[in-house]
Amino acid sequence: MKIILTPTEKKIIENLNDSLYTIDFLEEWINRTDTIAINAPAALQIMGAVGYYQAVKRMAQIVEVEE
Repeated sequence: MKIILTPTEKKIIENLNDSLYTIDFLEEWINRTDTIAINAPAALQIMGAVGYYQAVKRMAQIVEVEE
């Protein structure tokens, strides 16, 4: 299942303005399926991107409740 960033999530990512975790970067890396056995560096990059995305996703949930 491909994850597509919502407009709220994209706005949060833009506001955070991280030099690595951009919208394009996250859209690519949170949808990759590399494993440690196949491509360890990519799997670690995915882990970081997914963690960042989970935080953004939670922030978006809070914003949507407040609106």
